Amino acid sequence: MATKVEEIVRDHLAAYNSHDVDKLASFWMEDIVLDDVGIGVAIQGKQETKSYVSGGFTAVPDVKKELKAFFCTGDQAVCEMVETGTQTGAFGRIPATGKSYSLRVSWILEIRDGKISRLASYYDVLGFLRQVGLMPEAPL
Repeated sequence: MATKVEEIVRDHLAAYNSHDVDKLASFWMEDIVLDDVGIGVAIQGKQETKSYVSGGFTAVPDVKKELKAFFCTGDQAVCEMVETGTQTGAFGRIPATGKSYSLRVSWILEIRDGKISRLASYYDVLGFLRQVGLMPEAPL
């Protein structure tokens, strides 16, 4: 039987994959902290997080995350996923390239009062930049 935390995380991921920002936000505390560790950005608050996530969906309109491994302990969860997409729009200072990518991504989530209070996203930003043609291939 799935725990409440498992249900929240799986439903949140389903909302992410449907690109439903309002549905995603329904899982967040008003004071959510989103740590995008890959690029060193920390976003605080539901409205700022909605804006940030919307920008990501605009830059990569076909982005999807496929769950590979998942576990919960208490009010915390860890997900290992494969993210795929095509970067057709600019995101921040990263220009649109029109190229596809596939990355391993991990989320660490903290749940408080039935909502996500913190989501830390870890991924290989250098691998992303290489795949979309903004960095040279590794010399090895």
